[in-house]
Amino acid sequence: MVRQQPGGVHARAALTLLLNAQVIAFAVLIGAVALPGAFLAKAFVERMPLHIHTAILDAVVIAGGAVMIFAAARAWF
Repeated sequence: MVRQQPGGVHARAALTLLLNAQVIAFAVLIGAVALPGAFLAKAFVERMPLHIHTAILDAVVIAGGAVMIFAAARAWF
């Protein structure tokens, strides 16, 4: 039989509530930053020539692949 210390249930409930409030606050903060950023990115991309946009996407995909290969090789050895 496991004994509960006095106030243990309330402390756990308060901690859960605090973590949920922190998670919600963090989500609101991320949303507040990401929403205007998405509109700025859309305006930026609409003014960008297609070949530049394609080159940027190619570079990002190649860099991501290189990072994954490097991480796999580093874990292997």
